[in-house]
Amino acid sequence: MDAATIFGVIAGVFTSVRFFPQVYRSFTTKKTTDISLTFLYFVSAQSLFLMLYGITRPDNYVLYMNILPLASALYLVYLKLKYH
Repeated sequence: MDAATIFGVIAGVFTSVRFFPQVYRSFTTKKTTDISLTFLYFVSAQSLFLMLYGITRPDNYVLYMNILPLASALYLVYLKLKYH
């Protein structure tokens, strides 16, 4: 594995887990007032389009590293709508 791939994998791991603290906090406190719904929509769209990019160009790293961010962002949208 070359250095560029290693950097990409590390960035992908950070991308995949970036919303976990917010998901945990929102789930435990049942408060989402400080989360922007527009932001979550943009993040969801970004992850979806990056996944489509990963499918159309055989780039499994891009595809797989955007599954968790999409799921996390959509779950936060659900919590935002539920607790609003």
